[in-house]
Amino acid sequence: MVCPMDTPVTEMMEQIRQVRRARRKTQAHVAKHMDVSRQQYTAIEMGRSAPSVEQLRAMCRGVGVTVTIDPTGRIEVK
Repeated sequence: MVCPMDTPVTEMMEQIRQVRRARRKTQAHVAKHMDVSRQQYTAIEMGRSAPSVEQLRAMCRGVGVTVTIDPTGRIEVK
């Protein structure tokens, strides 16, 4: 999945949530990888809070995907 940087955080989180569900990972599992509470993870996933770049990377590791940001600012989740 590719998300331009101007994509709202909620849209990017929706893509990550879809992958998380498809891979049968719980919010608690991913929150543990991020070192945040499940409630804080839920707020990030629902778009009520924006993750830092490090949190986004940890989230993707917990889900089992990679995230890269190319020099043009495009985010790719695969």
